[in-house]
Amino acid sequence: MAIDEAFDELEMMPPEVREEYLNQKLIQVVDHAYRNAPAISDLFDQAGVKPDDIRSVKDLEKLPITRKTDLIELQKEKPPYGGFLATAPEDIERVFISPGPIYEPHQTSKIKWFAKAFWAAGFRKGDVIINTFTYHMSPAGILFHEAIRDCGATAVPMGTGNTDTQIKTMIELKATGFVGTPSYASPEQFAGGRVDARSDIYSLGASLWFALTGHLPCTGSNVEEIRRCQTESPLPVQQLVARKVPAPVMALLRSMLAVDPDERPASARELMEAIEECRLKLTGSVETTRRSFFGELQRRNVYKVAVAYAV
Repeated sequence: MAIDEAFDELEMMPPEVREEYLNQKLIQVVDHAYRNAPAISDLFDQAGVKPDDIRSVKDLEKLPITRKTDLIELQKEKPPYGGFLATAPEDIERVFISPGPIYEPHQTSKIKWFAKAFWAAGFRKGDVIINTFTYHMSPAGILFHEAIRDCGATAVPMGTGNTDTQIKTMIELKATGFVGTPSYASPEQFAGGRVDARSDIYSLGASLWFALTGHLPCTGSNVEEIRRCQTESPLPVQQLVARKVPAPVMALLRSMLAVDPDERPASARELMEAIEECRLKLTGSVETTRRSFFGELQRRNVYKVAVAYAV
């Protein structure tokens, strides 16, 4: 790799030098966290591990895994950050909120979180990049925005939804790059066809499928594989069956994820009518047993997501 092709000098390090550099940074981080974050020192002490025991990435195996559910409970017990804050509260530059909720304080925006990945993807000065991640509450939008700028490219903060406006903006600004989640894009978006509210309904259907099963309806290692999965493979309904998703909800998802846009609800209003019809089918005759399914949707905020998307 030529020096002008690297994002910074760190990318030019020989492997053994890079490993030593990362290990030294890890030692510094562990020491700082142990001394300043009570939750970290508790985790170490409970595991019988001292900061001096962590000298390399391999040593992290000595620590128990802290899961997302653990963070949620710890932040409830010791609000707002669960004892994980390792700096003075007044030095926090911004706080992101991830689903849970989990409060994520960031001390500085100077860290180049994703810039190297975007540089490797080819983003450079002169590129116009559409950023389709949300900019409010969760961190993705603004962190990706900063990474685009760190590469010298122009960022267009589009956020989620409004597919027709997104496509129009791409064309008029002559966008050269896109940051988003193609797994949730509709078949007509991949094909360069006409897009409207039905494309957003497809994306919502994919989101609902993931919320119910933990899997995406169509997967692939690249955009072409995802597109072929959408158009050539049947929906993996067995994933819904395994999670005991009722038949009316399966039918709703099939309509939302139809390859042909004409077979989907045509608007947010039609989608809400379909959701209400689905609800009535589930609660009309065996209310006490089947209402629990919509209770589970509400617990996961899935129903609220559908309402918000429709609005």
